[in-house]
Amino acid sequence: MWLYHFFNVFLIFCGIIVLVLGASVFIGLCFIIPFSILEIVFIVWTIEYYKIKKYTFNSNTKSKNKKNMVIPVEIKYEKSSLKIINNYVEEFSKNNKFIKILKNFVISQNIPRWVLDIACLPLKINIFDGYRNVYFIEEWIHHLQYTSNYIDYVKKVNNIIIDINKDKVSLAYEIRNGDYSNICRNEKYKNIKDLYETLKNQKIIQVDNNLEAYCAFLYILIREDNIKFYKQSKKLLENCNIDLQANDIDIIKKLYDNDIEEGIISTTLWAVENGKNNFNNLLCVSYPEKEKLVKNQIKDITEKQQIENLLHNDKKGAHYNISTIDLMSGEEFENFVSFLFNILGYNATNTKLSGDQGIDVIAKKGLTTIAIQAKCYSKPVGNHAIMEAVAGAKYYKADKTMVVTNSTFTKSARELAECNNVILWDRSILKEKLKEL
Repeated sequence: MWLYHFFNVFLIFCGIIVLVLGASVFIGLCFIIPFSILEIVFIVWTIEYYKIKKYTFNSNTKSKNKKNMVIPVEIKYEKSSLKIINNYVEEFSKNNKFIKILKNFVISQNIPRWVLDIACLPLKINIFDGYRNVYFIEEWIHHLQYTSNYIDYVKKVNNIIIDINKDKVSLAYEIRNGDYSNICRNEKYKNIKDLYETLKNQKIIQVDNNLEAYCAFLYILIREDNIKFYKQSKKLLENCNIDLQANDIDIIKKLYDNDIEEGIISTTLWAVENGKNNFNNLLCVSYPEKEKLVKNQIKDITEKQQIENLLHNDKKGAHYNISTIDLMSGEEFENFVSFLFNILGYNATNTKLSGDQGIDVIAKKGLTTIAIQAKCYSKPVGNHAIMEAVAGAKYYKADKTMVVTNSTFTKSARELAECNNVILWDRSILKEKLKEL
């Protein structure tokens, strides 16, 4: 009998356990499943967010918001357009007639260096990926509804690179689309566009009317211009007995010793480096970098020469050379010019710094009076100095007018000086006169 009661109690106990377990499972399903689903959704959202985020570029890395996102579709479009440009470049490069015309065009037109640099800024094809977005901004600008959105949109597409170059990108867009009125009235801009239209109309190149073909045309145009600069630079190095494979520092020193202007030295280094790259990576070689290197090296050379001169200075007085003169202030150069003319047998005196009427030194010998303007410049001297000297010479009733500089004169300044009988002493003449000291 007791077994019967024990079995009933056992069944009741098992039933209770089953009911408790069942209730627990039910409650668990009610609460755990929704939370699991939410967790899965969160994980998927996170993955997708970072998929999008890797296409996001922001000039301020601390600011991360949805406004700065770029969808992958635009990236695919970008790579597709770049491929089209490259295909056109390959096709045009095989057209010998087209290449010959462009070679002659860059020789005859003498297009300003910076015009092509800006026009081709978006074609930094073999640089890191960031630059590849620049080209497409041009088309996106055209579709934007409000101009105020432009800078924000630029920052979405790229980071600091675009932020720095946004003005040039906009200018490139205007150049390519023939809107020269907002840039400059220079005829050379129009000539580039006209040449492209002529080549199309005369079936020299057969292309659709699209921006990619024009970009390829500009790419090859600047490549031919680079080759022209390279040939000129190579000839300059040969004339100065400088090895084409010499390093930048040696080239700078030797060209400077040959009295080559700073700007030409910078251009030469840039062109030679482009030649070593076979002109394929347009604008890879940064001209500003070469310019900075040249400035620093020339400064170092002149400082060392100044120290050397001071160390070997004798009792007769300071030893002047063109390097020490380059380091002079305007007032020091005026004093030097006065000293120079005294050594050359003139009775030379400085005019007063205030109210000098454009004349710095008055030099007299016998019955002849020379009115001299002294210009210590790092850049070529222009027309203004000539006009000042002519006006000042009349004020002092001088027989002759001179402008003396440690630099050079612009072409227009030389023409103006010739018309007004102004004697010009540039850097080369000054160096010859220094030998007489």
